[in-house]
Amino acid sequence: MKFIKYIAFLIIVLVFSNSTNKIIAQTNLAEPTLKILDVCGIEVPFQNNKPLPTFEMQNRSRYNLAGEWRRQRVPRPWPDEATSAATFILRDQAGISLIESKSDNRFKLDYDDSNWETRNIPFPDNNFNEYPVRPDFYQDLVWYRKSFVVNDPSIANLTVRLNFLSVNYMADVWVNGVWVGYHEGGYTPFSFDITQFLNTGGNNVIAVRVDNPAWGTTKYSIPNIPSDWYNYTGIIHDVYLEFVNPVSIVRSDITPLDINGEIKTKIVFQNMKLTSANISVSVQVFDLNCDEANIGKEDIWNMLGQESVLIGQKEFSSYMDFGSVCAFETDLKIMNPRLWTHKNPNLYVMKVTLYDGSIITDEYYTQFGIRTVKTVGSKFLFNDRLMYLPGVARHEDHPDYGRSLPREQILADMKIVKSLNAKLLRTAHYPNHYYTYLIADRLGISTKEEIPVFWFNDSESWRIQNEVRQIHKQMFREMVYKDYNRPSVIIWSLSNECKDITGRLAFNEMMTKDHADNYEDGRLITQSAAADSPGASDPTIAPLDLASWTIYFGIFYGKNGAYYGPSFNFLRDAKAAFPNKPILCTEYGYWSSEDGSTADKQGTVFSDMMNVFKIFALTNVDGSENKAFGSLMSAVWWTVFDWYRMDNPGGFQSMGLYSMQRAAKPIANSLSATYLPYYNQDGILVGIEKEDESIPLEYDLEQNFPNPFNPTTNINYNLPKGGLVKIEVFDILGNKIRTLINSYQDPGFHKIEFKGDDLSSGIYFYVLSINGKSFTKKMMLLK
Repeated sequence: MKFIKYIAFLIIVLVFSNSTNKIIAQTNLAEPTLKILDVCGIEVPFQNNKPLPTFEMQNRSRYNLAGEWRRQRVPRPWPDEATSAATFILRDQAGISLIESKSDNRFKLDYDDSNWETRNIPFPDNNFNEYPVRPDFYQDLVWYRKSFVVNDPSIANLTVRLNFLSVNYMADVWVNGVWVGYHEGGYTPFSFDITQFLNTGGNNVIAVRVDNPAWGTTKYSIPNIPSDWYNYTGIIHDVYLEFVNPVSIVRSDITPLDINGEIKTKIVFQNMKLTSANISVSVQVFDLNCDEANIGKEDIWNMLGQESVLIGQKEFSSYMDFGSVCAFETDLKIMNPRLWTHKNPNLYVMKVTLYDGSIITDEYYTQFGIRTVKTVGSKFLFNDRLMYLPGVARHEDHPDYGRSLPREQILADMKIVKSLNAKLLRTAHYPNHYYTYLIADRLGISTKEEIPVFWFNDSESWRIQNEVRQIHKQMFREMVYKDYNRPSVIIWSLSNECKDITGRLAFNEMMTKDHADNYEDGRLITQSAAADSPGASDPTIAPLDLASWTIYFGIFYGKNGAYYGPSFNFLRDAKAAFPNKPILCTEYGYWSSEDGSTADKQGTVFSDMMNVFKIFALTNVDGSENKAFGSLMSAVWWTVFDWYRMDNPGGFQSMGLYSMQRAAKPIANSLSATYLPYYNQDGILVGIEKEDESIPLEYDLEQNFPNPFNPTTNINYNLPKGGLVKIEVFDILGNKIRTLINSYQDPGFHKIEFKGDDLSSGIYFYVLSINGKSFTKKMMLLK
């Protein structure tokens, strides 16, 4: 029956390939491997049925699996037209068995891989050519195998995690011939608990099946269309084993609440012993000692400076059953905090110490900073200061490494970004290596991080993800949890230049609610819409914090060469359409051409666009507030470096300020000089007298009036930030009587009427919920 089931599945896929109006049943598709569960009343991310660990380096034993692996490209075991079946088949027992049956035993422990080629990992499987000839277009199936020996008695009783920081696109993993799990998506990390599968006294083999379907062959992948960067195949970033005490700290997520040092911390623990544990926890905060000599180091436990005075609940104790997970949430205050800013990126280290009884079983360290971002009407506030952020973008690409840039190259790239006087870096259309953001923290570079939902221009692409697969939702969650503690990350982005409105709006509403309900971290959420589609009045912007567009008038649309006028008109119309949202230009730019023949035009576009941006920037060049037209919080030049792309027959895209080999073009100096006055600004401290009087400074649910009432009363509430608003009424027993509103609302002062005609006299409660916050008031109906 299982064989018949999958024959039917393949037939369905073949039908789908000829008719995009049908979606295969959800039960036949690989499911997301990350979910959020309630643990002790706290939302905790789980991946592969285990709490999602941090990927920030810890002071624990590690076995680096980088180096020589065996690899083999193989023909896809299904027909080309059934690509979706090969890649996205449901990983139940029947699906796993089918994949293994088509593998020619490549996953088995005793498989002979001696005739396979070798490849140093991490590195793309694409074969590289001499620059500027791009690598080969390998988008298909490749197998990897790594043989290694673990022979250390000290780790015999430890929990073992197998961590991958990036594999593109679908990875199935076997350890010593046993399938341990899979992950979909080429830009975010994942982890498996392989304790029961690893031989800690001898030989081991890891086998990885990487299936990277060619862009444009299936609508199930993300991206699903030939896109504006390179689709590298393989094990792209680090892979390693981490050995952890069975009673350990999984992660600690820190949210700065204000610039006065108030932080919210969620700490997750696990007990993987076969017995219970009586745990106790202590929390400390230290300055991070970071200078030019150690700026690239990751062993932050060796970079601790002075301990901070910490107010609040710093200790916690609990009984844990064997095999259980526990979470602890506390509000703390760092006295006399040093803020994270672009000029002075002050950083801290949180140290969490875990005891099982009187024995220390784990110590956990994470880098973080005190900085806030928020919007008040059309104003963007960084640490409560009105600020304009000159911006650039960077693709994770290099002619020698592809996306597998070594850390020293990432650091060098980020120093170039800093030299351009940019305050905001958009890390292209996908999450970059976590080290990128660690270094951005230390250099003082704000970042905007995005998931690769790219050019979803048709309703079917959105319907598959919104209603069936929700891999885009998983990608967003994995991105957030990867860089949760990075003060440099100030904006999360949901998509780029997707034309379909209905599906995009549904996704924006879905994710702003998910973020507010489950992992509100104080950051802003936006997208990168295209300025020409549907235009300045794009309805999908309503649920988002920022109104964001890529702007290419006179280049990709509109009259050729007409940059200034149409761009000015667009920003004017955008300001009118969204008067209570700051505007972000997520892209502008032009190419120099591969032979440099249009370098002058690159300069012209930059000059014309900057003349427009100066009119709308939140602050003027002299640092004063732009009270006339100020609404633009940043404009991002696309990009710092040239990059390889799939749809350019010439090989690479030349829009960079630098070549792929990191040689500066003339435009680099012009941009750096123009950005300098904005970089030197410290922002304008915004007090109450500076605020838009139509926008409140804090959330407030007011007492209903009149009270007591019969049968009608009014409820006023104030929103400093827009979001999904829910107001519900409950009786004294906690039964929900009515939902008064459940929809997105802009910031401002709001009022809603409540009628109790059909209710009996008594006490009722009304509850306002928004952006992860909840407020309750009591009212009396007296008939």
